[in-house]
Amino acid sequence: MNIVGRRKIFYTLSLILIVLSVLALAFWKLEPGIDFVGGSLMEVQFEKSVSENNLKDVLKSFNLGGLEVIAKSNNAYLVRARFIDEKTHQEILEALSEKLAPLKESKFETIGPSIGEELRNKAIFAWVLALFGIAVYVAFAFYKVSKPVSSWKYGIITVLTLFHDAFIALGIYTIWAHFSHSYADSALVVALLTVMGYSVNDTIVVFDRTRENLRKKLGQIPFNEIVNLSVNETLARSINTSLTTCLPLIALLIFGPASLFNFALVILVGILIGTYSSIAIASPLLVTWSGKQQK
Repeated sequence: MNIVGRRKIFYTLSLILIVLSVLALAFWKLEPGIDFVGGSLMEVQFEKSVSENNLKDVLKSFNLGGLEVIAKSNNAYLVRARFIDEKTHQEILEALSEKLAPLKESKFETIGPSIGEELRNKAIFAWVLALFGIAVYVAFAFYKVSKPVSSWKYGIITVLTLFHDAFIALGIYTIWAHFSHSYADSALVVALLTVMGYSVNDTIVVFDRTRENLRKKLGQIPFNEIVNLSVNETLARSINTSLTTCLPLIALLIFGPASLFNFALVILVGILIGTYSSIAIASPLLVTWSGKQQK
C-alpha cells in the first residue's frame, strides 16, 4: 500500500477532524466538572413523574447557588450546585421525597473549591509534563538517527501526533457531552493521558522499524520508499493490537457501569484515532519534513 504517497489525502482528513473539533469546542463549550471547579453533583430517580419546575422550586429553598437541573430518562434528574455538606444533602433528599415523590439516589459527589482548583492545576501540569517527557524520550531513543531526518524531529513529530490524537478525541467527546450533558472531569484527563500513552507506543513501533530499515537500505532506495515499507511491515501489527484493545472497551461501553461510559468512550475513540495517526500521519510527516529540508 502506498500510504506515504497518499499522505495529502490523510492530511486533509486530519485537518477536517481538527477543524470540526475546534468548532465543537468553540460552539459547545466543554463545561468543567465539579472535580475542577468544586461543588456537588447529585443524581436522583423518582418513582413517579415529577416536573422539572417543581423540582427546581424545592431545591431553590436551600439556596444552593448556581443550580442546574438536567432531566434524564425514566424520571431521573441530574442536579449540579454549589458545595453541599452532608447535613444539607440529607435534608434535600428528605424534602424531595416528602414534597414530590419517593426517590432513589444513584450518585452524589462533592468537592470543595480549593481542591477543585488544585486538581485542575495538576491536570494541566500532568499533560504538559507528559508531552515534554515523551518528546525527550523519543529524541534520545533515536539519537543515532541523523539522516535524512534528525533525531529531535522524530520527537517533535511524535508530540504533534499525540496532540492530534488527544485533540480530536477531546473534540468528539465535546460533541457527545453536549447531547448527554456530560462534563470535563478528572476521568477525562486520565483517559486522554491513556490515549497519549497508547498512541506514542504505536508511533514508536513504526519509527523503530523505520530506523532498522534506514540502517539496511539507506542509499539503496529513496527515503520515502523506506518509510512506506516500514509502515506496511508494521500495519498488520498495529491494526491487530488496536482491535484486541477495542474489544474489551466496547464490552465496557455496553455492559459496564454508567460511571465508566465516558472514560471508556474517550479511550476507544483515542485508540482508533491513534492507530490511524501512527500509520497515516506520523510516518508521512517524516517524508514531508525531509522533502522540505532538502529543498
